[in-house]
Amino acid sequence: MTMTRTMSFSLLALLLSSGVALAEGPKVDPSLADSVKKFTDTFNKFDAKATAAFWAEEGTLISPAGELGKGRAGVEKVYAHDVEMFLKDTTSTFRIESVRMLKGGFALLDMDHEIQNAKMPDGSTGTMKLHTVILAQKKGGGWLWLDARPYAFMKPPPAAKWPVQADGGVPRKTLTGRGPAAPPRPRRAPGGASRTVPREPRPQRRGRWSR
Repeated sequence: MTMTRTMSFSLLALLLSSGVALAEGPKVDPSLADSVKKFTDTFNKFDAKATAAFWAEEGTLISPAGELGKGRAGVEKVYAHDVEMFLKDTTSTFRIESVRMLKGGFALLDMDHEIQNAKMPDGSTGTMKLHTVILAQKKGGGWLWLDARPYAFMKPPPAAKWPVQADGGVPRKTLTGRGPAAPPRPRRAPGGASRTVPREPRPQRRGRWSR
């Protein structure tokens, strides 16, 4: 019993120190966690061919830039492009958030992918955060990736604000859904010409007790 516990703690310490973090809650198959660890180590070496070897022969990868790679040759090409664009000289950490074990030796992985020293879209260098979903298949004592989908979450749009008029008021359309009052329609003047004829003021009505 003591020897088994020692081996378990040793494996956990090894995983945490190698760029693979296990999320609290879901239990991860040790062989699957070990495959993720080996994948992380290879991923950080920027060896495109060795990284693509973690995919099944018919596996696919769609990069965060939307590039699709089919088969190991396609995955190798896409990963190599990612290294050129933003992965070069970075350090990646994969955190397993959840695992759904499926029948037939399949598993659906949800992982957070943090990339330190990444080249950001604006040209600066910083920490890039992605989310990766992987469908894996058990092969022998290890696992292969069938489909991998790393992506970034969109930033929510800014909160909607009511437009303010020059006088500080709020446009009527914002409050009622209606726009400002439409201008008067042209009235047909004598002679057939169409032009705007000012309305004559209505006579004042005399009150009941007026004389």
